[in-house]
Amino acid sequence: QYEQHQQHQQQQQRLAPVQPEYVDRSIAAQLQDEELALQIQAAEQQAALTAAVYGRGAEPRGDRLYDVVWGEWQLPGRASPAENLLFGCCPCLTGYSWVPFGPGGVLKRPVPTRDRERGWRHFLVSFATLIGLVQIGLLVFMIVDEGGFAPGKYNPMLGPYPHELNEFGAKNAALIKYNKEYWRLFTPILLHAGVGHLLVNVLLQLRVGVMLEVMWGHWVWLVVYVVCGAYATLCSCIFLPDALGVGSSGALMGLLGAWVVFILMTWQQTLPNDVRERNAQLTLLLVGIGATASMSFVPYVDWAAHLGGLVAGVVMGMIVFAPRLQQAWAQYIVGLVGIAGLVALWAAGVMYFEQHVEPNRDLLHYCAARGC
Repeated sequence: QYEQHQQHQQQQQRLAPVQPEYVDRSIAAQLQDEELALQIQAAEQQAALTAAVYGRGAEPRGDRLYDVVWGEWQLPGRASPAENLLFGCCPCLTGYSWVPFGPGGVLKRPVPTRDRERGWRHFLVSFATLIGLVQIGLLVFMIVDEGGFAPGKYNPMLGPYPHELNEFGAKNAALIKYNKEYWRLFTPILLHAGVGHLLVNVLLQLRVGVMLEVMWGHWVWLVVYVVCGAYATLCSCIFLPDALGVGSSGALMGLLGAWVVFILMTWQQTLPNDVRERNAQLTLLLVGIGATASMSFVPYVDWAAHLGGLVAGVVMGMIVFAPRLQQAWAQYIVGLVGIAGLVALWAAGVMYFEQHVEPNRDLLHYCAARGC
């Protein structure tokens, strides 16, 4: 490209009339030179990456797999269904020779160490991972504290006794209303009814949650997670006031709702090379919503929390992502609508709960199965 450009310039100089000495080149020629320099630099960077991954002299002709957290993998051929599945579900395993399949297994092509280190740093230094570890630790502690798993007739989710969940801060509408234990709007986010419930939520949180935290920033992610989780608990108190409730599903549905708004607001800002990534994110989003919805009707997990978290996530997304819109007037309108919607949701929810909901007072004395 550079040689062709030089030949083209020399031909133009021969045909063009002689210019004064103080005129070296036109502004258009300067812009062309700058654009050419950027193209050459990008080509050199891509060549260096290709040499580091596939060996010097190799040319990648296959698919490109990209993840916000774990970076880019350029394959020498078409990605197999197994490789796409592995990379979509757990990209942290790709690039290692001991993995039986995937870009680091069958193809035997190591990924750059720098990308792996950066990915693990993003993964470990995140609120999503920290909260996930706390959730795992609390479930293990509650099970050990009662001497093992509760029998199936008390908790079919392979978890602790219900009274143990209540003591650690499960959603109990009676205690929230009559004893003013409003902190119970937040604590159910950290609790889970059993092993299966925990695995679904934590795996989704570690895969999708970490990715969104890298995209949005730590504090934006945390605010959306906590606010949506608390509002999900409030909705559960309104629609299912006579049952205990635990789980971070409401907070996760809030993240997914905000993610929908994020994709829509940045739809026109997607570069042509990133369209495939955007479509993959939409697919992952639908899978996440489906996985969370599948847990909506098991014991101690409720549909009201999921729906409330999703609605709160959409409203929170309008607030925090409004500045990403390109038009200033659109930023103000969407931001104001989001703030008004969030205030209305909380005000209406709290007023309805305090004035119209009458939880069963037996929940004030929720005791252990052996002590009742």
